Amino acid sequence: MMAVAPVASILEGALCVLREPDPYAKAAIAEALAACCADLPLAPPPPPQAGRAGGLAPPPRPARPTWLATVDVSRAPRRGRGGTVDSRVAMLHALVHIESWAIDLAADCVARFAAAAAAAESGAKSPPPTPSPYPRQLATDFVAVMADEARHFSLLDARLREVHPQGRGYGCLPAHEGLWESAQRTARSLPARLAVESCLHEARGLDRLPLTVSRFRAGGDDRTADLLEGVVLGEEVAHCAAGVRWLTFLHARARGEGERGALGRASAAAGAAVAFPLAPPGRAPPGEAGGGAALAEGGRFAARIGGGGGDKDEGEDEAAPGSPAFGAPAGFDEEDWREDARRHATPALWFRSLVARHFHGRLMPPFNEEARARAGLTREWYAEEEEEEGGRAAGEGRTEEKKRATSAAAAAAAAGARREEAARSREIKGV
Repeated sequence: MMAVAPVASILEGALCVLREPDPYAKAAIAEALAACCADLPLAPPPPPQAGRAGGLAPPPRPARPTWLATVDVSRAPRRGRGGTVDSRVAMLHALVHIESWAIDLAADCVARFAAAAAAAESGAKSPPPTPSPYPRQLATDFVAVMADEARHFSLLDARLREVHPQGRGYGCLPAHEGLWESAQRTARSLPARLAVESCLHEARGLDRLPLTVSRFRAGGDDRTADLLEGVVLGEEVAHCAAGVRWLTFLHARARGEGERGALGRASAAAGAAVAFPLAPPGRAPPGEAGGGAALAEGGRFAARIGGGGGDKDEGEDEAAPGSPAFGAPAGFDEEDWREDARRHATPALWFRSLVARHFHGRLMPPFNEEARARAGLTREWYAEEEEEEGGRAAGEGRTEEKKRATSAAAAAAAAGARREEAARSREIKGV
């Protein structure tokens, strides 16, 4: 048995998640933190000795298992259409991998932004010139997201083991780290992180889910399809709604609205189908998860993790090369995002601006408009992007037509020039 020391704050619990390399232990810790976070302060008291605050910074990258083979996105296993067992294994493994990274992304949001600001304030010798704009509910919402992703990971991994011919689970195939690479680009801006990771990526997951479900059903795997439709879909809607809620909250605060009014506006914007705060009070302690059990005792956090959850021995990756400063506290100037928000009349316009600057990719329909609307991500948040994609596609088509026309004209001109030259040559010879 490997014991994880008790922690006295939500921040320290999120850091435990980020520093745990075994994905099964990571999921158990996340669920245990959610079970007791209502009784924990956001950040620990001021450090009694110099240097301890540095230990409260998130790591350069979350600890990940060394037994998981990683490849470039372009070399990730092809998933197919679900018509074979191998295809369904690949699809399930990809979903399990996404959920494992989603645990770390939610924990990183708590440790890097929501709780880090409170930790900085608690350790200050004098009140900061600008109080933290992040209320406690931001942290508890993302702790709830973290626990949901942990449960999805455990359920989908169990289903993967049932479908795999040899009963293997997470790690049976290589996987890419595209989600973390995207997160690195938003490491110094909470609004950018909310826009790209919580709104955009979560919404793209909602967009793809109906096709994924239909492929499992077409392949005869109703159990996986039911799991995705009956459990995962509704909770992923809530995760997207959390992004909408907190981006709307920051926009309202930047434009001078008080915290109470901003919270009301933000909760209304996130969609009536989602109840906030996401973390329910008095949540019962979770049961078995992965390779061990996690316990919440006396308002403090403790985890007891057993081995044997993965297919191989666990280990910890080194920090990603080229990003040594990524683990530092956020530390960006609060006025930067406040001024940026004030330049946009609505949260939707701000979202589109943030996506244009921080997302390196293209948004392509079809969109799951019903699920997006339930999350509060209504068409004004992304319709313009859809129109721009259509405009770009049409523009690219016109460009290709123009190139072909130009090429044909050039060929015709060249042929005419050759004919004229031949005629002149004949005339010269005739003379």
